Amino acid sequence: MQFRGGEYLAAWDDYNQSIDFVQLVQSTPPDSFNIICPTNVGVPPTAAGTPREVALSVSGVVPVRQSAALRLALPIATHVDLAIYDVQGRRVRGLLNGWLPAGVTTASWDGRDRDGRAVGSGVYFARLLCPHAQRVARVPLIR
Repeated sequence: MQFRGGEYLAAWDDYNQSIDFVQLVQSTPPDSFNIICPTNVGVPPTAAGTPREVALSVSGVVPVRQSAALRLALPIATHVDLAIYDVQGRRVRGLLNGWLPAGVTTASWDGRDRDGRAVGSGVYFARLLCPHAQRVARVPLIR
């Protein structure tokens, strides 16, 4: 990319996103401050059909009776930690901990703790943690 006299290069980075992806755009001199806000932050232009943002949701019937299907949407390949927590913030069970590709992935929780014991009825929370985002989904469980 070549620039003529009076043209500037501006870097844009989403406040809560990873700094691994910075979009460079042609801009006018600093006294005009054009703000460019793309809708596909962090997603390379060639990734057609890839989710635009990190998302976590419970699929299927809610409240859950035996097992919960959790749907994860990732705009880029990244390291994730998906775990279940009780209402007091205690980690009940880890579900995923590793690298996942961009796209939609499904994980399931069978209503058991890390020792394989069935947990009681109540509200639990699935937390998806990755380097550039955190999402939480409410998982009500009825026995």
